[in-house]
Amino acid sequence: MAWVSWNKICASTSCGGLGVGSLQASNIAMLTKWWWRFYSEGNSLWKKVIISIYGDQGGINMSESCFIRLPWSPWKSIMGLQKQLLGLNINLHSLFSKKVGNGSTFKFWIDSWFGDFDFKSRFPRIFALETNPLCNISERCISSNGHSSLVWAWRRNPRDG
Repeated sequence: MAWVSWNKICASTSCGGLGVGSLQASNIAMLTKWWWRFYSEGNSLWKKVIISIYGDQGGINMSESCFIRLPWSPWKSIMGLQKQLLGLNINLHSLFSKKVGNGSTFKFWIDSWFGDFDFKSRFPRIFALETNPLCNISERCISSNGHSSLVWAWRRNPRDG
């Protein structure tokens, strides 16, 4: 038998409650933090472990049938977070964004740093001409005296069409 309702326990002390925070909200916040860290931390050890187990995208973009067959793990809870929040009309990808900064942490062609697409898939024919497909933004966009210019490294000059 419960002597005090859970709503009373979670209510703030100014409202006569005990001020205990929602465990579900705390769990979602923690899972969201790990979800974000997966996307924002490029070369961390734990990200490399996740990728070695679940593949290049860390299982985030797995098909529903593959996802269901996975045994329970903390990472499965993190992967399921996006679907759970979409049910509440919360899109994690639209909430978080990286800042380019000086351009040394983003890959020019591979990362989605300008809009919701990467240049590799948007411009595949030009990408095929690139001599360094893993180049950073700072290697292609040079700023000096307040003016920006693009520096290209093609295998050959692009043709019309």
